[in-house]
Amino acid sequence: MPFGIEIALECAPRLALGGEELYRAVGLHRLAKEIRARSEAAGLDDAVALRRTESASGEVGEERLDAADLERQAQPLDPLERYCAGCPASVTGEPFGCCLVLSFPISRRAEEWLAKLVPPPDTLCGQLFRRSAELMNYGRCDALDRWRSAGFFESAEPAEHDGVTSDMVLHALFMSGDLPPHQSLALSMALGRLVTEDGTADDALRAIEALQTDPAAREKPLNLELDLSDGGAEDQGIAELQAIFAGLFRAFSSGATVRMRPGG
Repeated sequence: MPFGIEIALECAPRLALGGEELYRAVGLHRLAKEIRARSEAAGLDDAVALRRTESASGEVGEERLDAADLERQAQPLDPLERYCAGCPASVTGEPFGCCLVLSFPISRRAEEWLAKLVPPPDTLCGQLFRRSAELMNYGRCDALDRWRSAGFFESAEPAEHDGVTSDMVLHALFMSGDLPPHQSLALSMALGRLVTEDGTADDALRAIEALQTDPAAREKPLNLELDLSDGGAEDQGIAELQAIFAGLFRAFSSGATVRMRPGG
């Protein structure tokens, strides 16, 4: 499976297989389905494909994938699928919708969407993200540099908008380690993705801050909504990024850790 995240809510499938094996099996199952669909569309008898790979040392190569073999490897999922019905960690609403991916190559359009996602610098959330980016050196990332050199992006350079680059957002999302629930909330807030009902991202930030200092605020319901700003969900990269942002919100809401999965 390409680079992605796992919303690690404790559940029967995860207890049975373990998080890493569950994520691997889900990736194999989805990849087999995709290969079969592409082969059928092309009128091919053999459901096979070549996939670009990158080793730990950064060496790029290709591997041959056979849908039937992938399906055999994913068979441990079959008796566990029934436990996914109604799972609060499922973003897609489908079985194992807690495992989300970011496929390569990442389109230029998706990078532009990411850079524009961060609120303007005259907003509280916009200032918060930019300060965090400066402190954490977001955007200066060897892994992202290797991805770009290896052709895992359509563009040779990150997109930029209002002083924010797509590399900064990708670094904050994927390169800072696993995210416990409170960090998923903090990151979603800094990126301006949470709003109050009939309010703005800054209103949501003020409401969260009030919980820390105002006992009366804790007695009121905190109604936060996810704002993903439509930017062309027909682009696969944007659709996958929107699902990942929704995953952060699901993880916070269900008290689950978001685990980063580097691919494979």
